[in-house]
Amino acid sequence: MHAKDWALNAVLQERQQWVIPVYQRTYEWKTGADGQLPKLWDDLRERALEQLDGLKPKPHFVGAIIYAEPAEQPFGTVNKRYLVDGQQRITTFNLVLCALRENARDCGIERITATVDEYLFNAKSASMADPERERFKLWSSSFDRPLFTAIAALSADDVRGKFNQYFYKNGNIIRGVAPKVLAAYWYLKEEIATFISERAADGIPAERGTRRDHRRISQWFSDCRGTAGQRR
Repeated sequence: MHAKDWALNAVLQERQQWVIPVYQRTYEWKTGADGQLPKLWDDLRERALEQLDGLKPKPHFVGAIIYAEPAEQPFGTVNKRYLVDGQQRITTFNLVLCALRENARDCGIERITATVDEYLFNAKSASMADPERERFKLWSSSFDRPLFTAIAALSADDVRGKFNQYFYKNGNIIRGVAPKVLAAYWYLKEEIATFISERAADGIPAERGTRRDHRRISQWFSDCRGTAGQRR
């Protein structure tokens, strides 16, 4: 196996498709107090505040990603990388981006929504064999795929309308019933919204705060490093 140190920012920006094989488990990160999502958010928030104070956060190791590539991939198509280990983290980072984009959309900041889309989608081209599939940079497990592709492609309101069985009539998500990938996205979306509101209460306009938060989260992705290993 060939291993290489990568910045998360570079891993997510590349034209490629991370594929979660059928034998991998579904998304399992939890939003409860002792779950993985609150710990990730606390880390993300802390590093954003460090940058707000003018400090440069130290590189943060996010673990190893092990993947396999087909021996031959058609010229011009999007390269596929089958995730052997690291699918939970790759999925989570994509959900963070979706949640950030939704808040930017609410604030009417198109530049940020367009930037995030570049992390989530491959630009369509005539060389794609299946453009509707290959445009997604993450092709999740068959169980999570309907929800994840909707989260990546639609607004939060449209996601809620499409999967209304997981929401109360007042619009709140039904915790403990909603699949974990949807619960994770909703949790991150709400935490980022709360963070922006807290900043606004301190006299920082939402648009200005969101732009700064975007830069800090982008910097956090750059500071996060992991080992990407290709299984041969």
